[in-house]
Amino acid sequence: MWFKKQKAFTVEKTDVCVRIMGRTVHYPSLLDAVQHAGPWLEYDLAAMVLYNVQYRDCLRSEGMEDLKARLLREAPVLVGQEKVMRGMEEWVQRHLPLADFDIQCYNIHDVVTIEGFDFCGWQDVHDHIELMATKRIDHFDVWSREPKSTAESVHVGCLYASYPTFDSSDWGDDRTYDNYLIRRHPITESEMAELARVKYADNYQRVNECLPAHLLPVLYYKGDGDCMLLATAKHSSIH
Repeated sequence: MWFKKQKAFTVEKTDVCVRIMGRTVHYPSLLDAVQHAGPWLEYDLAAMVLYNVQYRDCLRSEGMEDLKARLLREAPVLVGQEKVMRGMEEWVQRHLPLADFDIQCYNIHDVVTIEGFDFCGWQDVHDHIELMATKRIDHFDVWSREPKSTAESVHVGCLYASYPTFDSSDWGDDRTYDNYLIRRHPITESEMAELARVKYADNYQRVNECLPAHLLPVLYYKGDGDCMLLATAKHSSIH
């Protein structure tokens, strides 16, 4: 497997996490994140808004104008960058209305607390899988799997899809798009089937604004890179 073992990193709640120039990084402030952003700042800024709880909350409760005012206060380097701010707004508008739950961006090596259990990064979540599911053209497959790691307090199901195969160069690609359903009780086939019915736009991603709140928490990893997205109910314990 391509996964390289690294020391897990504990996230501070005030961090701004964003995927910039192919790397998912935590910054101590929005200003730091903006100053390290790549050439497509409007898209990076939109991701900061959509996938960091503090800015999602601001947008949801205060609206776009107040959000933009906050961004300008916290990152004065954005003042006068009308194209960036307009591009950010246009990109964010495509995802509205925001769901009434949190979606937070993490590096796959971060320690995250989900359902009261500390996972030491994405690999730890993956190792707890006890139920696998995938949607075929004409049927839905679900089967049990012996987890590599077990804990009485947490259970994990994985809804996945293989990367598309276009030609012979893709035959050896075993990467998958993964959606992890995490529960305090054993995962059921009906729960996995409901997760499979959630609407998605790209890359089999069920962590989006269409996800029903009763299915939370759900973790999404696209199969490569170091970014994962965690959707949780408000006020849940996340580190």
